[in-house]
Amino acid sequence: MRRLKQFLLRELDIGGLEEDRVEGLWRGEYDPQADEFQAVCEECLIVRCYCSADQLAGFTGKGEELLIRMGRELNQDAMAYETREGLIILHISTRE
Repeated sequence: MRRLKQFLLRELDIGGLEEDRVEGLWRGEYDPQADEFQAVCEECLIVRCYCSADQLAGFTGKGEELLIRMGRELNQDAMAYETREGLIILHISTRE
């Protein structure tokens, strides 16, 4: 998360940002042999900032690459960010 914040503040010259952590039950699995539901809790990290069209264009290139690298390190299937136009989901392949 530190790398993303540094990228936004230093590389894109964003004036400021907000950070939130959200924890919750995102999915669960039923184990029929044990006859119980096993909940899987996950944590979602959210960084919110406001930027110009030029800053957004800069993020679309280098920022997406950074999110994909971070996602691979965290063993994620996808990373996402949202703009005024909608949600962008970056699917991460297992190949480098």
